[in-house]
Amino acid sequence: MPQPLPVPVLTLVLALACGSSAAAVSTDGYGEVFPQDNPWNIDISAFPVNSNSANYVTSIGSTAQLHPDFGTQISGVPWGIPYDVVAGTQPDVAMDFVTYPAESDPGPYPFPPDCPVEGGLAAPASSDRHALVVDKDHHLLYELYNAFPQSNGSWTAANGALFNLASNAMRPLGWTSADAAGLPVFPGLARYDEVAAGAIRHALRFTVQTSQNTFVYPARHFASSSSNANLPPMGLRFRLKATANLSGLSPEALIIATCLQHYGMMVADNGGNWFVSGAPDPNWNDADINTLKTLHGSDFEAVDTSSMDPSLNTTPPAAPLGLAAVAGANQVVLSWGANTDADLLGYRVFSAGAAGGPWSEVSSGPVLATTFTAGGLSGGTLLYFQITAEDNATNQSSPSVVVSATPTGAATTSGTATAAATATATTATATATATGASSTTAGTATGGASGSGAATASTTSTSGSGTTGGAGGNGAGGGGGCGLGAQMGILALALVTLVRLGVLRLHGQGPSRPRAAAPPESP
Repeated sequence: MPQPLPVPVLTLVLALACGSSAAAVSTDGYGEVFPQDNPWNIDISAFPVNSNSANYVTSIGSTAQLHPDFGTQISGVPWGIPYDVVAGTQPDVAMDFVTYPAESDPGPYPFPPDCPVEGGLAAPASSDRHALVVDKDHHLLYELYNAFPQSNGSWTAANGALFNLASNAMRPLGWTSADAAGLPVFPGLARYDEVAAGAIRHALRFTVQTSQNTFVYPARHFASSSSNANLPPMGLRFRLKATANLSGLSPEALIIATCLQHYGMMVADNGGNWFVSGAPDPNWNDADINTLKTLHGSDFEAVDTSSMDPSLNTTPPAAPLGLAAVAGANQVVLSWGANTDADLLGYRVFSAGAAGGPWSEVSSGPVLATTFTAGGLSGGTLLYFQITAEDNATNQSSPSVVVSATPTGAATTSGTATAAATATATTATATATATGASSTTAGTATGGASGSGAATASTTSTSGSGTTGGAGGNGAGGGGGCGLGAQMGILALALVTLVRLGVLRLHGQGPSRPRAAAPPESP
């Protein structure tokens, strides 16, 4: 008879799944994929429904199945969109962009000669043949469309795109990429290491057969000649309804479905209707992933994400009120009143050694709660703090009032960085603690929502599909909480993961599906 999972293992699994809203950190060593406030990483579970949602769903197919376009192998070829992870020392090689050179970032790119190509090296020239490389040391992403390695080590491709994974910088307006939407491909892939860890904390990419000849933020490009307003534009985001029946899903599929409820999926290219993308991996269970086909178009709704578009949303949130500071042993606990801005993403915390600055951010991204603990501080040093509010379009408010505090305890130049958050929602609470060495200089507080070292987290939530959360989520009440159904699925997945322990791989390669015909200006 199988033995129950030890309590520490159960705690770890639930902590990974429910404890934080921060962008997932890769086991491949490349860290977070884009900042936490990047559109890919924003929880849209509380965003309003798009006014044309019903027509968009009908045009794609309300009865059509959700189709996972990834897994282990299909027809003897790894199934999905491949990627490779390289060190910063990987040699650059020449790139020849033959179809869209004017909309390509010039080479050279650090592509190894054995970089996997979607569909394998024998994939038809008429197929997508994506090839993706992540430079883990420089935190850069390189993507090719219709890629072919050459005998001299160089590559030819229709076009190439470069993305800084530590930045929210986008491609020029009107430029394509390895995706017709002008978006990066890699951030939108479902990856096995994330599912094995218990959560996917970013949007996925998917395709539709026929799109509209326009695009919405964050897309930069379209691939259609049709002006039919009921067809989905590139970049349109869909989410799985909170009322969707998830009872037929496997544990792995349940984690993907929970992601689709919180982060959704973006129209990224022309192709099969409701084809959602992932990276191939021998650890996927194809039968389990196939249970996603119990979901249909009618289970999804288009989301109004206009609040994320800086060109449409130029109004910053109100300055936070009621900032207060309480000194403690080598720490300062800050608290403030909650903003009422409908498009609020979170708050940023700043520290200085003098009332007039200079100021340094200590929050490591938007804080999703109304308290923050700056830890690892030198005792006896007077510090000053202020905060700003940030909305979904990354507009920053004016600073709050400045408060000061002098932590007690011994003077130190290293210590434990601690961040704690308390949600304002009443349906869920979350706490997170990170321990590890931190570097502190006089007059500067260090710490943040995520510290270095080992991290643990605990969350309690109302039962259900996990649409409420505490400090770990965005939107009304947060999005990082995990409902009872999802927790049970994650526990079941833990059994599978333990059996497969040690067999995770860094990358895969897979077959492609030719995209639908597009105008000459679009890949």
